[in-house]
Amino acid sequence: MQHWEELANARDDGLAEGRTEGRVEEIITLITKKLKKNKSVETIADELEQDVDYVRYICDIAAKFAPEYTCEKILAEIMEEKS
Repeated sequence: MQHWEELANARDDGLAEGRTEGRVEEIITLITKKLKKNKSVETIADELEQDVDYVRYICDIAAKFAPEYTCEKILAEIMEEKS
């Protein structure tokens, strides 16, 4: 593989990872807004049209950062768990 191909692949991987983090951050933001309104996991999942287990996973992590629900800290913990 050529050096330029390696660089292009690394760039593409970085872009894909950034897009994924952005989507997760968006979901975290929406979920934490609803948690602050004391909505249940099931209600949040229904309103956001997301899987209940996925919402519960994020809510469990977010609970560690209540009542502020700092999105950056929640995202960092999720990304740390995935690595």
